[in-house]
Amino acid sequence: VSPMQFTYKPTGQQILFRGLDDSAKLKSIKPRQGYFKFIWFEELSEIPGQNTVRSVLQSVMRGNDDFRVFTSFNPPLSTNNWANKYAATPKESMLVHHSTYTDVPAEWLGKPFIEEAEHLKKVNPDAYAHEYLGQPIGLGTEIFKHLEIRTITDEEVQRQERIYQGQDWGWEP
Repeated sequence: VSPMQFTYKPTGQQILFRGLDDSAKLKSIKPRQGYFKFIWFEELSEIPGQNTVRSVLQSVMRGNDDFRVFTSFNPPLSTNNWANKYAATPKESMLVHHSTYTDVPAEWLGKPFIEEAEHLKKVNPDAYAHEYLGQPIGLGTEIFKHLEIRTITDEEVQRQERIYQGQDWGWEP
């Protein structure tokens, strides 16, 4: 059925499902009667950006003072992704909840799922942190990801065969 919707026949209340491949289509959206109370952005990080979310909210948050907006998503790799920044800087009225597979009973997931997670934790801690713990760990393109800031000892300087000096202009092929 397109557009997908559910209607509670005794009252006429509806649940409408809309995609945001073209958010401009939602500019004139309105219910047959009443107002929208609940708005849910599923897979928030798949939406092009916060301006798309604002555009939708400006279209549907009319006619009432009591709205509930929900967003759900798996955090993208990059901390610079707009959805990660959105969750990291909430409005005063927002509640941010972060949960992982460790928050549910193991029997819900099954032994194979847990084994896969534990194996990845051993062999690739970064991938585990992102895929199973929902942590934005970066894209792997950081130049100084494992940099250790410390004083180089005289003994270490003595062992160096050659000393190179240069300038980093932020470009690396």
